[in-house]
Amino acid sequence: MRKFLYSIVAFIAIAPAVKTQAQSGNDLVISPIYEAKLDSVMDIMQRAKDGDADCQNVVGNWYFEGKHVDQSYATAAKWWSNAAANGSVDAIGNLGICYHFGLGVECDTVKAKGLYIKSIEKGSLDLFEVLAEVGEDGDELCSIVVAECYLKGIGVGRNKDKAIEYLSRVAKDGSVNAQRELALVLLNDKNPKDAAVWFKRAADGGDLVSTYYYGWLLYNGRGVSRDVQNGVIYLLKAAEGGLPQSQYFVGTIYASGKGLPLDETQAVEWFTRAACGDNANAMWELGECYRLGKGVAVDFNRAAKWYSEAVATGKYKRQFTKLCEEQAGTPFMKYLQGLKAYLVDKNYELALSLFKEVEKAKYINGKTMQAVILRDKNYAKRDDKKAFKMFKQAWEKGDPLAAYYMGLMYESGQGVEQNADLAMDMLKASAEKGCAAAMCYIGDICYEGRGYAQNYQTAVNWYLHAQKQLGLTSNSAKRLAHCYEEGLGGLDVDAKAAKKTLETKNVNIVTILKLI
Repeated sequence: MRKFLYSIVAFIAIAPAVKTQAQSGNDLVISPIYEAKLDSVMDIMQRAKDGDADCQNVVGNWYFEGKHVDQSYATAAKWWSNAAANGSVDAIGNLGICYHFGLGVECDTVKAKGLYIKSIEKGSLDLFEVLAEVGEDGDELCSIVVAECYLKGIGVGRNKDKAIEYLSRVAKDGSVNAQRELALVLLNDKNPKDAAVWFKRAADGGDLVSTYYYGWLLYNGRGVSRDVQNGVIYLLKAAEGGLPQSQYFVGTIYASGKGLPLDETQAVEWFTRAACGDNANAMWELGECYRLGKGVAVDFNRAAKWYSEAVATGKYKRQFTKLCEEQAGTPFMKYLQGLKAYLVDKNYELALSLFKEVEKAKYINGKTMQAVILRDKNYAKRDDKKAFKMFKQAWEKGDPLAAYYMGLMYESGQGVEQNADLAMDMLKASAEKGCAAAMCYIGDICYEGRGYAQNYQTAVNWYLHAQKQLGLTSNSAKRLAHCYEEGLGGLDVDAKAAKKTLETKNVNIVTILKLI
């Protein structure tokens, strides 16, 4: 690290100069080494405060080195962050140093790598040369960054052999990250035999991605003798460790019965875990499972939800369009057409007729949606009492969405006598059957203390359940984020989790309905 910092200080010293105005009015090019001698420190500081990116970068250099000011990595990081946001290429790389070694910020090598790559991509070839030099001495992150630059032609010509050279050096020294990256390069180069060796070493070192790939190679007999049993062991280990890609693959194994006992219920469980990790393939498979009743009861509502999630990733639009063509005239297609008539076209009568056809085909979702329309305040023939009766009939046949609406109606007293306890009972029954909307609603009640004692822990539990189904509403997401920020409901204070929760996106089913 000492040599790296020495190199970085040298790099900072040769960073692009900053133009400052002398009293004579002539533009002078000032190197960071000489600002004080030309009495321009205050001028540069003021221009930095005014938003000049180059000056902000220089001020960051001062604080990093303790020049003209008291040394402070944290303050240096702040100035470099501002300069980076304002377009300073060198500040982007300098900020990468902070994250690389945890100087003034929490150590985050993933963020450091991204910043290094971005800086080089934008033209900081000096940074590339420094990283290459230090990488030759065995620095793990520098070697990985330089290798990626060679592989993708970032700041340098593409050179796969040089990439392998940098990765091999640190991989042989035991860097699990380099072992994984080297294995991926070899696998993409159609060399599964050597890739398997490095995946195995990285997997033994605890790397989940490598554990998945080594299991996949064993399972399929690529580069190694086929060993389904041991392949599954590795795949399960990666899946249980939380890797979505492996969770999806384990789901396919349970669904096929090839390597594990055929178990469609377990397949759905693993697909759901993978989908929560944004695996588009798992989302699509869940749509199939709920449409066909594989491992779960047929539920057109949830099928549409998961198809929507898959399409929203940008990977399944064509497949969905093809599915609609193949499903023309089926109850499922009529259900989607009913949703479109109701939600997009606002044609309530057409929607009702389509949902009636779905119900006649003995799919209970059709009755639930008829009831939803009957309680819609914008429907001219609104009938709350009839809607409640239909919800009750649908719930008796197992539709959790119907129980959710019954809970809402008990709470408000619409179409039925108001009863807070029955409302909560129905909401819980719906939530326990997997309805994310009910989970969020209960969570909101407990968070607010609406009609019940405020209970953050119960609220958090329900919010987390909804989150696992990608069903967290925007309002509930804000509240769960607040719990992370304040450490409420049994959660540890976690700013990163709070931020991630706030970034929750609600996929609107209307997106796929417009594709019909």
